[in-house]
Amino acid sequence: MPLSLSTINKFERLPDEVLLVICRYLSSIEILSAFYGLNTRLSQTISGYCQYVSLSQVSYKRLTCICSSILPKIGLNIHSLIVSDEWQGLLSKVFLEHFDECMSSIFPHLKRLTLIAFTPTSLKLFLNGLKNLPELSELDIRLLSDKFNDENESWMLMHQLFTINENRVTSILFDGDSAPFSCEINDADACYPNIEKLTIKLNTLEDFHNLLTKLPKIHFLDVTINKIDLAFIEDHQLLPACELKEFFFRSMNFSWNFDELKTVLNRIPNVENLSIRILTEDDSRLVVGHEFFSQLSTLPLKIFNYILFYLDCSIDQTTIISTWQQFRQEMICVENDNKFGCVLYTLPFTTPQLTVFYPLISVVGNSDLIKSCGETIKSLCLYKFPPHIAEIYIILTKCRRIKHLTIEIDNYIESSKSLFSI
Repeated sequence: MPLSLSTINKFERLPDEVLLVICRYLSSIEILSAFYGLNTRLSQTISGYCQYVSLSQVSYKRLTCICSSILPKIGLNIHSLIVSDEWQGLLSKVFLEHFDECMSSIFPHLKRLTLIAFTPTSLKLFLNGLKNLPELSELDIRLLSDKFNDENESWMLMHQLFTINENRVTSILFDGDSAPFSCEINDADACYPNIEKLTIKLNTLEDFHNLLTKLPKIHFLDVTINKIDLAFIEDHQLLPACELKEFFFRSMNFSWNFDELKTVLNRIPNVENLSIRILTEDDSRLVVGHEFFSQLSTLPLKIFNYILFYLDCSIDQTTIISTWQQFRQEMICVENDNKFGCVLYTLPFTTPQLTVFYPLISVVGNSDLIKSCGETIKSLCLYKFPPHIAEIYIILTKCRRIKHLTIEIDNYIESSKSLFSI
């Protein structure tokens, strides 16, 4: 039934609070398309949605309309912008057609840029337009596809990322589903003092050491190591990262030994917040607290989080716990009848990103681990879960701040990034 004039008048007479409640159920694109420019009052009511704009999950026709008629008018108000490369790169091309040469004049107050589902090639093209944006300092990249031709291409893209916008960017975040980078650095003089905060996935431990050498002012670093090294790096070759205060380090795809981890700890003499999550098959030095305490006692730690998956059951639970008495916080060790070895972890445990394997939950159950870190988790990955919603639901009820959730059920991966993306 067509709307009458009285119906329209009644809608416009709704108080701002009711209109804003309606907007909660709409995407920013739907809000801007439906309400912006209708009249002064509605445009002012939704002004907050003009500061945080998401160009994701939108049709080609609607995006073209938004780019041509709305974004140029509200660009001065935009602080955070999300651009997607969906539809096989078509959406980012539409955006570039309108703004490639004029981003600095259209979005002069842009502070944070989020790029979703780009390939290395399309990302390079997009980065070329990020020039003379005086306030742009944060870059968030999600679902960067794994299509690097070689290690040199990977490094060149990283170099471009670190130097975009005339070195104004200080914070770069890659999500857990983005491709791992290699840091085969040929330029010995390469240095990026502008980068203060970085979350990234790297191929090897050698890549980590190469990269850390080039980041003299880094104070927050979140690193995932993807695969085992072919070469071992000697301690004396590595300079310390003296500015690093917060360090999150994880690697679950291969077995670590204490000497490899020691090369990492020797690089971070001033770290205050340290989180480590690794796996080892048989190196007892990673599960025995005496070795760890001698290495960590020289660090000015205020927060220490440790999860170790130990696949050898040659040391019993009581013996393991007795070696950690020098630590101020409680240590928990859970065995699994020789099927999974044991899991050693600290309480309390605080982390923004957590990967949970069902074998761990089957042992620990509704544990203090999930309870203690639930309020701090923003990205959660659940792997190898059976198709029973009860176990998953119990975990999710403890994790109330999730923005990114990935669940693997019986070899089928269900990702709900779009549901939690902001």
